[in-house]
Amino acid sequence: MKKRVAKDMFEEALAEVGDRADWADIDRAKTWRDLDERAFLAEYCWVVFAAGFKVSILEEKFGELERVFKQFKPDAIARMRSIRLETLPIQHEGKANGFLKGAKLVHKAGWDDFKAGLEEKAGLDEEYGIDALKVLPWIKDVTKYHLAKNIGLADVAKPDVHLVWCRDHCAARSVDELVAYLASKYEMTEHKVDAVLWEWRRKH
Repeated sequence: MKKRVAKDMFEEALAEVGDRADWADIDRAKTWRDLDERAFLAEYCWVVFAAGFKVSILEEKFGELERVFKQFKPDAIARMRSIRLETLPIQHEGKANGFLKGAKLVHKAGWDDFKAGLEEKAGLDEEYGIDALKVLPWIKDVTKYHLAKNIGLADVAKPDVHLVWCRDHCAARSVDELVAYLASKYEMTEHKVDAVLWEWRRKH
């Protein structure tokens, strides 16, 4: 990896982004400890609909999605049978029904048991815990990182197209190598490094 290129790139990103990445300044342990089923479902829904979609539009429409999905109240979602396409502010029937199926799966398993299972797997091996999220529809090899960092399960970066560009620009072997180096160099969480680079690249 070209460390000088990585440093110059990141310092340019920091200067340009300013406080726009402050949303990543979370207490990971507290976020995970306080996570309840309703908050988890909100994050899960966000990740599902964010995949391959413009975040600016999702930000505008998410309140309407929350209404369609009963404010993410677990018992209310569990009683839903299907989604009518015309009620969706973002008309992607596959994502909507996939999220509904996953939400029901979590509720049927029991929130405490589901959360404890993730925590146990992550305690044995962080990657094992992250992989356990793939039991949920629409959570795959990239989105698993997005969900894991948002719920506080792990301090990781999501290897999306923005970070892949940064990896290639710095001739790093992997996104993990680049993000780990920058996190150590600038004494930040990997989540925050990810956020800074994401906010920077989305404007370019």
